[in-house]
Amino acid sequence: MHLRNVEIFCDVVAMRSFSQAGAKNDISQPAVSQAINHLEKHLGTKLLDRNKRPIELTRAGEVYYRNCKQILAQFRTVEDEVQKLGQKKVAGRLRLCSIYSAGLLQMNQYVREFEQNYPDVEIDLSYMHPEEIYESISAEHYDLGIISYPKGTSEFEITHWQDQKMVLVTSNEHHLAVKPVADGELLHGEKLVTFTPNLVIRKKIDNWLKKLGITMEVVYEFDNVEYVKRCVEINNGIAILPYPTVVRELELRTLKMVEINNCDLVRPMGLIRKRGRAETMPIKLFIDRLINEHAAVPTQHHTSHDGSFVNNGVCET
Repeated sequence: MHLRNVEIFCDVVAMRSFSQAGAKNDISQPAVSQAINHLEKHLGTKLLDRNKRPIELTRAGEVYYRNCKQILAQFRTVEDEVQKLGQKKVAGRLRLCSIYSAGLLQMNQYVREFEQNYPDVEIDLSYMHPEEIYESISAEHYDLGIISYPKGTSEFEITHWQDQKMVLVTSNEHHLAVKPVADGELLHGEKLVTFTPNLVIRKKIDNWLKKLGITMEVVYEFDNVEYVKRCVEINNGIAILPYPTVVRELELRTLKMVEINNCDLVRPMGLIRKRGRAETMPIKLFIDRLINEHAAVPTQHHTSHDGSFVNNGVCET
């Protein structure tokens, strides 16, 4: 029995899809089916009920999956310990999941740099909604989650990453675009493009506006920051967003940023892990990379003439 087949089986179960498991492992869907067939032939029993949609585990499959997850986790820990003893080489697998608004460009850059420094580490990065991240970390489908407004519980261990300043963004044609800095009262009656009410960031924005006595007209609601930005770009309203999520648009000048006077609204970002799970070297190094990178960025800023944040004369990224 090959460990590779066990990994493929666990991915099929986690994703409830042969095709997605194949894409994750860079193999075809028939190759995934063949791997599962080999396992079932070796064990002499069916592991998956292929007549159900989505596929479901048989009773034997439930037992096998539960124990195989533990075996794979232990195997990666053993590999990590041996590599640390025998050489400086860092290898293994790092499974990351992140909210969409963590900044796709930013996260992809972190991953590319990490892969360049540690080419023997296999990284799997997926984007998903906050509730899916908690579920995925709980089920041990992923090692590390990147999430906003993290909730520490007895099940989850939280590492604070950064506090992202919230800023007002407008289209180039909007009348507020000429104001790099504005008082909150100027937002009265403006059309607001924002997040859906079920998201924590929406609740925080609403509470902040209420505290200042500001009333805005909500015209569009989205559960994805990319949709919010696209809607603002075509001048359907203005939005209050975390600064790192709009860096590229500000560089391309498809959006304008307005810093709101005396705005204390920030979005905390954290790294979430399942409490009690062994911290492999790839996980430790990636967490250190994120924390150290943010610590190296100055926190004091002011607004330049074109509306971008400046730190001691250097544009913040």
